[in-house]
Formats: sequence, C-alpha cells, structure tokens
Amino acid sequence: MNFIWIINKFNSTTLFYRSYSELRLDPDLVSGLLTALNSFSEVELQSHGISSILMAGLSWVYSNHPDTDLLLIAAGSKDKNPEIMRSRLEVIYQMFLEKYHLTPYELEETLINQERFADFGEVLDELHDQWAQAEKIISGGMARMFDMIGIFQQIYNRLTNILIEYFAYIDPDKVPEIHKEIKNLLEDFQQMPETQDYPELKSISYGELGWNVVNLNPLNLEEDLLRRILVMIAIQLHNTIKQRIPEANRLLAYSKTLYPYIVHQYELLDSLDLNSLILRIFLT
Repeated sequence: MNFIWIINKFNSTTLFYRSYSELRLDPDLVSGLLTALNSFSEVELQSHGISSILMAGLSWVYSNHPDTDLLLIAAGSKDKNPEIMRSRLEVIYQMFLEKYHLTPYELEETLINQERFADFGEVLDELHDQWAQAEKIISGGMARMFDMIGIFQQIYNRLTNILIEYFAYIDPDKVPEIHKEIKNLLEDFQQMPETQDYPELKSISYGELGWNVVNLNPLNLEEDLLRRILVMIAIQLHNTIKQRIPEANRLLAYSKTLYPYIVHQYELLDSLDLNSLILRIFLT
C-alpha cells in the first residue's frame, strides 16, 4: 500500500495520513475527493459505499466503518489484491481504535487535534515493514495462502457482524454474551492438536473490534492445514448463527452481506478451489 488515509466521515477531515511513495499528493484535497465519491455512492446510488476503484493507475480500496464514523482508504499498484489490502486496512483500523479509543460522539462533537495521532506512524511503519518483507518471499503457494487468509478474514467479520447486529436489535444485553461465545469458539480451536504443532495458528485473534487473521505468517504453515482450520472456523461460525438466528432472518442477512461478497470473489475462490466448499457451507 503506497498511501493510507484514516478519515473522519462526519466532517470529511483526515485524522491520519501516511505515504510510502515518491509521488507527492495533497492528503486533504485527495481525502475530500475520495470521501465525496463514497458519499455519492451511498446517498445517490443507494449502495453501501465504494469497495474499490481503479483510478490514475492505482487501486483505491475502501474500508468503511459506519459504527465509528471512520473511513480508511489505501492506494496501491493495480496488480495488488484488493482483498488483501482491505484486510490490512481492517487490522490498521483495529489498532487505531485500540490506541486512541475514539467514539462517534467525540468525532462529531469535539474539535479533533490531528497531532494527537502523529505517533500512530510508528505503529503503521512497523506493520508496513512486516508486510513488505513477507511479500518479498511470496511464491505461488505462498500467494495462495495470503489470498485465503484475506478471504476468510472478510467472511469471519461478515458472519460475526450478522450475529452482533441481530442481537443489538432484538436484545442488546446479549451482545457481550455473543462476543464471549465467539471468543470461546476460537479458544477451542487453539486447543486443538494442530495448534500445538503449529503455534503460528495462535496468531488468529478475535476482539470486540472483530477478527484478525491477516497477522498469520504463511511461512510457518502448510496450505492444507491452513485451509482446514480456516474452513472449520467458518463452519462453526455458520452453525452458531443457525442456532441463534431464525432461518428467514439468517438468509436475509446472508443475502445482504455474505452472498454478494462470495459472488464478487467468485474468480478468486475458484482459483483457490474453495467455490464449491464455500457454497456447500453457506447454502445449507
């Protein structure tokens, strides 16, 4: 990722900007344009906002978080996988919130001092170096594993959001219980014999801000093992939703958030030999 913005959607101001390119941009001017494009998509086109676009020879990827009024945008070369970029933006989002504990009220009602976030550059630089180092040693099988990790992070977070949003609507008091149930699910997997043999699997984490799968280092894993573990967690999340949410509500939620993502990623899922498996899991 060559350029990264963290934007306050409420007033379209840039809270944090980082460039890893020799190309010089006006971060405030560009963020205003990017936010306006997303707002146009949401309001005029009545969509969920922009997912990714190609512009000026770059791939621009959005990570939209309406619950906190934050919008993260990254730009990188057009040959980069947008799902990997989006997954990394989610990691950045989680680390940003954990570091500064921002709330929608603060973003809307308080004059934000941008200097407050300057030291986040150190966190981002460390992440950027780790990801750049990993990319240097990626080969065919390794690239497949990175793609797989990005896909399942997106699936996990969509499934979890379905659960959280359902109970936030019908019984908000049960939301902490849902978070705990998902944490227990992950802890059960981390007690499996495979996890003892491959400690790297313990890098998968879950918190109230969502799943973090992209911290996995595929160099320390075998592709078949990674696929099996990621699929097993997806199945368990799906089964949890089936137990907790009536079928009609579940299918409606899937049709809004999960199925469109699967269709959008059809070619990538096909290249990973995951299409039929994913369809079997979520259409039953």
